[in-house]
Amino acid sequence: NNARKIDKDQKDLWHGAPRRWRQYWEQKGAGPFAEFKCLLMPECHPPHDVLEKIVSAGSGHVVIQKEEPTLAQVRKHCSQGVTHVVVAETCDASISKWLHENRVPYFKGEYVMDFLAHKNAPSFSDPFYKPEVLDHGGASGARARASKSPSDGARAKA
Repeated sequence: NNARKIDKDQKDLWHGAPRRWRQYWEQKGAGPFAEFKCLLMPECHPPHDVLEKIVSAGSGHVVIQKEEPTLAQVRKHCSQGVTHVVVAETCDASISKWLHENRVPYFKGEYVMDFLAHKNAPSFSDPFYKPEVLDHGGASGARARASKSPSDGARAKA
């Protein structure tokens, strides 16, 4: 029996993806991340080195934040041209709020992988790609899910 066990994540992969991106590159003269300058936050998944290679191979640029940033640091990165922020499983409430209010797309690293490997590009607003928002200001320290997301309009169209 040559039946192959297919990983849950692999069953949704689109086998036409390599051809689509090769044609995209030929038509546009650049990769799908050409207009992206991504800030990679600490502890994002996949690891920084993997995301950096993928975004760079797709003509994008990467800024790596090795330590947990302050809101001021995130604002500074965005003022210096960062267009997208790749976060970990959790995100500070003040940073999440500022990114949302300033319409800076932010998402977990899985978005980058799914954007490349699936037939239909995922949406930034899909809750799967949103981090858990940590409210450090509240007395209870309760966690709340991000309720809104930035516009998908900033995404490079495939």
